[in-house]
Amino acid sequence: MADVVASGDRVGLEPGTRVGHYEIVSELGRGGLGIVYLARDTTLGREAALKSPLPEHATDEDRRRFLTEARAASRVSHPAIVSIFEAFEAGDRPWLAMALAEGRPLRAELAERGPLSVEETLRHGEALADALRAAHAKHVLHRDVTPNNIFITPEGRAVLMDFGLARFFIPRGEESRVSTHDGSDPPAEVAGTVGYMSPEQSLARPIDPTTDIFALGAVLYEMCTGQRAFPGASWGEVLDATLHRDPPPLARFVHDAPPELERILRKAIAKRADERYATAEDLRVDLRALRRQVERDQDGRRPYRNGRPWATARWAALAAVLGAVTLTSWALWPRGALPEGLPRQLTAGVAWEADPAVAPDGRMVAYASEAEGNVDVWVVDAQGGNRCG
Repeated sequence: MADVVASGDRVGLEPGTRVGHYEIVSELGRGGLGIVYLARDTTLGREAALKSPLPEHATDEDRRRFLTEARAASRVSHPAIVSIFEAFEAGDRPWLAMALAEGRPLRAELAERGPLSVEETLRHGEALADALRAAHAKHVLHRDVTPNNIFITPEGRAVLMDFGLARFFIPRGEESRVSTHDGSDPPAEVAGTVGYMSPEQSLARPIDPTTDIFALGAVLYEMCTGQRAFPGASWGEVLDATLHRDPPPLARFVHDAPPELERILRKAIAKRADERYATAEDLRVDLRALRRQVERDQDGRRPYRNGRPWATARWAALAAVLGAVTLTSWALWPRGALPEGLPRQLTAGVAWEADPAVAPDGRMVAYASEAEGNVDVWVVDAQGGNRCG
């Protein structure tokens, strides 16, 4: 049986290779910083996920930091965190042994199913926020909360894994933030995943627990909408979006997204750290309160929309008005060929809009819109101009 290869090898380890008291079974995956194997613990007879940095990320300083922080992360115990068994050195490389997560990454879940429901997003968000609370209570920052590092179990639970980039931080009142950069410009390396790193982490500036809160907020936005909060075709474009742009409102993608969820996520992904939730517990409390409200509305068999029970009678009246306008327009429209014309954009809002109807004289257009938070009838001049409710 082969021993672990030297740290300079990039090909990977063959099945049967020994790493400490673990035996490699197969490669599970690799990224820009590390590689993960399925391994068998020959001492306890259990399977484990074995992770190590790639050779170029295994300098003496990297190795020391990896082992120190991995051992710190191993102290964190929570139902929504994949357990870390141990951290050790073998073959001149540091290794992290973790429980093998059952299920599949959130990234794969979103790719197959599309956006999750508001209820699922809130339930997963509450569990993950509590997991971060437990980690932060041990003074450990995760630093890489992404859909790839969140698994959805066969029972439908979200669990946080891969503390390979974890770092210690010192609580406020002593030294409030941990520095990842000495101030030189530009930083030599930024550790994390672009699109989920907070602005300060993206620039390798001092960070604190609010950087994990930012990442979780970006993940929850993606859970709910199926869209990345800060997209881009290159690292520079993603960084620009992270630093300077806000993602589109949830209502553009999810018509039943409660305004309260919009508020929660906007606060979580605020550009300035001091404008975010101060603690993961504060975020968890708000997510839990909203989840309970949604569940109460559903248990009462009241259709849920935009954070309030749907006003069925009001919607019926709105549908009747729009239907009458549509029928009248059809009855009075001159028969024969329709006149040629060019399309003209009449609205440009981001709120949900539907059910347009043209007035008999063709001068006005009525439609339903949630621009003010409720479903109202809006009327706009067919030539463009101001609208009125």
